[in-house]
Amino acid sequence: MLAKKNVLLIAHEFPPIGGVGVQRPFKFAQYLKEFGWNPIVLTQVARYSATWDASLLDALSDVPIYRANDPMTHIQSRLRKKDQKATSSFTESTPKPSNASPSLKRKVISTGKRVKDALMIPDETMLWINQAVALGLQIAQQHTIHAIYATSPPASSLLVAATLSERTGIPLILDFRDPFVANLHRKQVGFRHGINEWLEAYAIVRATRVITVTESFRHDFAMRYKKQEDKFHVIANGFDRADLTLSHDVVRDPDVMTIYYGGILYGKRSPKSFLEGLAAAISSGTVPKDKIRVYFAGVFDYPGKQDNHDIVNRLGLSDVVNVVGYVAHSAHVEWMAKSDVLLLVGDQTHGAGAYVPAKLYEYLGMSRPILALVQKGEASRLIDECHAGLLGEPDQSADAKRAVEQFYTLWQSGDLAKWQQSPLAIMYDRKEQTRMLAEQLNAVLHE
Repeated sequence: MLAKKNVLLIAHEFPPIGGVGVQRPFKFAQYLKEFGWNPIVLTQVARYSATWDASLLDALSDVPIYRANDPMTHIQSRLRKKDQKATSSFTESTPKPSNASPSLKRKVISTGKRVKDALMIPDETMLWINQAVALGLQIAQQHTIHAIYATSPPASSLLVAATLSERTGIPLILDFRDPFVANLHRKQVGFRHGINEWLEAYAIVRATRVITVTESFRHDFAMRYKKQEDKFHVIANGFDRADLTLSHDVVRDPDVMTIYYGGILYGKRSPKSFLEGLAAAISSGTVPKDKIRVYFAGVFDYPGKQDNHDIVNRLGLSDVVNVVGYVAHSAHVEWMAKSDVLLLVGDQTHGAGAYVPAKLYEYLGMSRPILALVQKGEASRLIDECHAGLLGEPDQSADAKRAVEQFYTLWQSGDLAKWQQSPLAIMYDRKEQTRMLAEQLNAVLHE
């Protein structure tokens, strides 16, 4: 048997931090040994996260994990503890005193954020870079490292990896879960944009291979780095079948068609068109009101807002639509399993078609039909490729009405339960993606 090779896996966001962004490096670290590579992880000293999940570490008991201090994470943790301590000193009947008006507080917070964004390039994790590089060099002295793999965001992980590769000569694979420069969710203007372009180029030129998660991202990189376009490859995000397995059988309600959405909704990712289409389907008499139920888990309206609740009430859907709030992942899996249709609502922001919502992969893993209101692009192509559901535009209520009616007709006839996906969905299994990464790691050893 051939001896396993060691890969230094660099990821700022890693368990015990949980959440969607952690899943990719976490699953690679969990399964790489099955494909001939021993992962050695370099990450931050995790102190605080809104998605804390220490249970993830149970699957990595045999994986060496080294942690470099991130001063910003340390500061945020201290501020959080201080705020919790101050808050706990007051009861509801004894309001916490404040010397500043809410509007002034908002201005101070907004100004602080702008200053932080202007000074901390590429992002607020920049203070981690030097300490992570120093620890990475120590790891390289203690272990024989055959390759380096780094995933972003945050972009600081890429810079740590590129610096280590430059100093050690170890071949490097960079993994962009989101774009660095051409990022839909970040403004790209002025001197900051120019510096980020330089930093991105430094990392990419140093890399032997560059992985992205969609063909649109790969194409954008290839167009901007024409002389190096052969180094760009795609390994999509995905799902782990083991995480989608329930310990008990789930029975769907035979008397109503159940539609389920799990995730966050906000201004540019609004359920308005879906709800209007649903109301229109009910008003037309095509879909009886007592034969359909819709459940939203996660964040339906952000705290202090009720825009989506107002839409539900305005459309007379309060006895059809149910908001269940945040649920644990195990409960989320159970909701998907007992639903007839899974709802996907995409962003309406220009360029959103290049992105694939992470929940789509778990939807695929559940083999339930999907009602997807998304811009034409990566997500719609994936659903078409896998024969996974019906498509519409995110701002077109007529598309939503048509899809709801089509699904109801199939449900009524019993054909919805027979919905079959394409075998291509297996490509998005985490183990298959880990095998693809191992192939890339093997390849860089010979380049």
